[in-house]
Amino acid sequence: MRVLMLNAGEPRDGGVPRLGGRGMSVLELSHALGQQGVDTTIVDVRRWPTGGRLGGDYDLVHSHGFQATWLGALRLAPWRRLPHVATLHGWLWDGAKNRALNAVELRSLRHCQHVVVQNEQMRDRLVRKLGAAVPPVDVMPNGFDCPDDAAATALRRPGISFVWVGRIAEEKRLDLAIEALSWLDRGIDWTLDVIGPTYDPGSERRARRVVGERGVDSRVHWWGQQTAPW
Repeated sequence: MRVLMLNAGEPRDGGVPRLGGRGMSVLELSHALGQQGVDTTIVDVRRWPTGGRLGGDYDLVHSHGFQATWLGALRLAPWRRLPHVATLHGWLWDGAKNRALNAVELRSLRHCQHVVVQNEQMRDRLVRKLGAAVPPVDVMPNGFDCPDDAAATALRRPGISFVWVGRIAEEKRLDLAIEALSWLDRGIDWTLDVIGPTYDPGSERRARRVVGERGVDSRVHWWGQQTAPW
């Protein structure tokens, strides 16, 4: 089986890849499919071939992100008469710009044969938005591979260690995670390592304010974006 994977912004397989995000998700999925004997080709839609023609024989189009989904649903898949699976990424972002991009993606999803989302909240919102026009939807949470040596190191740490890996943004609610941990029994030794870039400075300020108000400054460690967090 040959799968054409469309993404806006080509992930790098070599050098230092970006931590997290859609690009790494596409890359990891491509590797996993390859281990199952599926031949995948990743194409950056921002570098689409002149004239819009793409060579190669494929059995399926799998798009990631609104730009890739729009191209796959309205141009490539119908032209090739290929089934089209779309994976939604970051669909819960706030703001006028992101709402407009979501509208473009919603229109494109009506033409897909299948949709993959990361959580039940995204699935429920998609069903409400599209109604009877919604294609079949599967929930597939994001995952990651933790190296064996990192897992062994984590087991040797005293107390309970929590790790937050991801962008700091409004919909992630890091402040709620910190507040929930702060209510643990005082006799429980715990720490929280926050790893990831700040997309919304206001969200980081709220999270840091909770840290101060709950008196857990010594338990929460801020690392920012890391290329190799393990």
